[in-house]
Amino acid sequence: MARYRRYGASDDAPSSTDTGDVAWTGVYLNAEPSQLSAGLLSDGSNLRCRTGRPNTRRGLWKSAWLNQLDGERVLPWSKIHGQPSPFKDPNGVEWLMHAANETVFAIRPYNTPLQLSLPQGIKIQTEVSFVQAFNLMFMLRGELMSPLVLENIDDGFKDLVDRWDPVAEYPAGSVVADGPWNTGTVTVGGSTLRVTNQTAHGLITGSDIQIRGSSGGLQDGRYTVFVVDEFTFSFLAPNVSSVSPTIEWSTNRDYWTTQAGVPTTFKTEDIINVPSFADKLNDPQREVDKWLYGSLAADTQAALATYEPPT
Repeated sequence: MARYRRYGASDDAPSSTDTGDVAWTGVYLNAEPSQLSAGLLSDGSNLRCRTGRPNTRRGLWKSAWLNQLDGERVLPWSKIHGQPSPFKDPNGVEWLMHAANETVFAIRPYNTPLQLSLPQGIKIQTEVSFVQAFNLMFMLRGELMSPLVLENIDDGFKDLVDRWDPVAEYPAGSVVADGPWNTGTVTVGGSTLRVTNQTAHGLITGSDIQIRGSSGGLQDGRYTVFVVDEFTFSFLAPNVSSVSPTIEWSTNRDYWTTQAGVPTTFKTEDIINVPSFADKLNDPQREVDKWLYGSLAADTQAALATYEPPT
């Protein structure tokens, strides 16, 4: 049987663009071009041979709207923290979630990338991944850092579990994150604070910690850390003149459930027997005493240790 059948009267013969050179066999680099047999190509650069014809390879198309924009300039991202992922918001609008340059952007074709807000003090330093579940977009930051969640583009990413706020009111059954609290010694070098623990801190570069009971211009809040070694880490804190020799910090990996009828705050007059209360905190036996003592600032714990009841 012939390799190519004849075209009948009712058939449309293919164009030369489709068929190309019917004698095409391939590329042969070991002979002079003048000595090549019919159907052979001696050499080629940036070519693709399809349908018997060599055609210029079109290469890659880099969309300007997928890159960083500086005015009218299109620039590459300085840091990329994982693969972008699609997200469809509740209105059916499709976005591309892209973690880059220590933050997160929501991108739509032919639009300027929209930078999304993150919880205060958080900078993306490690590789992250995105997962959509129904109308929510989760940002997974690895087993050592808590995930973040996005409900809508305008509000940006938030903590999946709220950090405990002692002045907030929580409905019964709410889950909050608080503690355990650690104490480390602090040295100040310009706008960098270096914290050294007696035990391994268990952090990685990019972990976010919460500071409380600060002084010397250091603000309570969350900071992204850089690991020096297994006992020492540092973080940036501008406008710090000096701080106390020790500092309290936590990754807030402990989760708690609020109870009905239990106030989230208490006042001084709520403590009826101060000496008994101080004794229980100085020698905590119950879990609630241990938790409350651990929640106190270092200077408060020192004052409590020297407390003498009035006579």
